[in-house]
Amino acid sequence: MNENDVYRREDLPGFIINQTAKLITDLLHKNFILANQEITPEQWIILDELWSNDGLTQLKIAQASFRQQTSTSRIIDNLVKRDLVYRSPNPLDKRSNLIYLTKRGKELHQSLIKTVKQTIACKY
Repeated sequence: MNENDVYRREDLPGFIINQTAKLITDLLHKNFILANQEITPEQWIILDELWSNDGLTQLKIAQASFRQQTSTSRIIDNLVKRDLVYRSPNPLDKRSNLIYLTKRGKELHQSLIKTVKQTIACKY
């Protein structure tokens, strides 16, 4: 960018990427609602990680989902309340818990993935 160029935030690559991610997240949330799935995109990300790697620590989930531990903890708390995941003491580290899917959490896999795939393909 030249010093004499007009600065426009909306032309910056980081701004464009951030806006695109927000639009996709909003669309996914809308499509979950249309499909009568009471899941947020943030909850789906955690469930998706557990479908691949059940029994992770909260720290591993936070790192895999690019979230801070505190926000990850709140999302997991909500998933526990909804009986989609549960915490179990970590036998290797008493200071942490392992997060596992419940039967109900496992059963959501196919329907949520279907909605995600439809969202990606813009078939709503």
